[in-house]
Amino acid sequence: MKRLSKALLLSMTTLTFYSCESKDDISKGESNTKHSPLSTDSLFTASLADDREAITKLISKGVNLQQVDSDGKTALHIAAEAGKLNAVKALIEGGINIDAQTNEGKTALILATEAGEIETLRLLLRQNAAPDIKDNKGYRALTIAAEAGNNEAVEALALYSRNFLDDALFMASIKGHGQMIDILTNYGASVYSRIEKDGRTPLMLAAQNGHQDAVRILLENGANRYSTDDSGKTASQLAMETGNGPISKYLAEKPSENEFTLAEENSSAINGAVQQVLTVERKNASLKNSAVAQNKHYTSQGSTSQGSSSELAIQQNLSPNGGATPETYSQSIRSTQIDGLAEGADIPQDYN
Repeated sequence: MKRLSKALLLSMTTLTFYSCESKDDISKGESNTKHSPLSTDSLFTASLADDREAITKLISKGVNLQQVDSDGKTALHIAAEAGKLNAVKALIEGGINIDAQTNEGKTALILATEAGEIETLRLLLRQNAAPDIKDNKGYRALTIAAEAGNNEAVEALALYSRNFLDDALFMASIKGHGQMIDILTNYGASVYSRIEKDGRTPLMLAAQNGHQDAVRILLENGANRYSTDDSGKTASQLAMETGNGPISKYLAEKPSENEFTLAEENSSAINGAVQQVLTVERKNASLKNSAVAQNKHYTSQGSTSQGSSSELAIQQNLSPNGGATPETYSQSIRSTQIDGLAEGADIPQDYN
């Protein structure tokens, strides 16, 4: 009999959550965001159930959409993390803060990314969720997707995260996600980008962490094996220091004839920002048209009897015999940091 009474009481309570007919409940929902059944349990329950009709009814009754649970999550966080598209749509239409952050600094977009809820992620982006917000660990949604190796999420986010592509490339290089490196470079991530605090490139990060396939793909995308970090070390030397001998040896080899070597040269400051200028020398290459040459200058390099005629390098950095070497090659500037890397790269603090 006692069990039956408890069951009936629970049923009546649940019905109360959804009906929300009491003006007192509505008032409590607006003033006490953490304890009112109307403002918390009913809205969160409806969101997890993906019940758009119930959510719409609650909103019409004046439920406080900005209420949070003990983790600082709103109903939108709950719905996005669970991939409840109907709930997400209803909550956004109702005026919920799409970029609210949890106690850990996570937005609904970040939670959807972490959960691998691609359709929810896309919906949030279409509804103008901000992709530039970082969580308390300093990660944006794109970097989180890169760390997880989620190519589909990276492609969806890359369209809305043009200024943060280099950060994602750092992460993909650290984790050795070769296909993702291709995806990011296709969207515009630069293999010449550098970590502000020590000058390492994506190639160096991949080499240090023992990812030979990632190293190969970065080289195919134009990464320069002769670049040095702020301490003067090449990717080959850094790989050797971390016990990745085969990669170190591979990077120390003479570049193949198909390999690009692009280098950076100093350029003038425009509107206070340093512009990246890439100079490419290729065997028998003709000068590209001015539209393409806005930030890149292509010059032809003829064959000589000394050095490698196929290797591409900045002319003033060539050794006397015409061949670029780790000793003679120097990076002249850091790539333009339009993605906020001057404030610290969006990568793990404890990476190798």
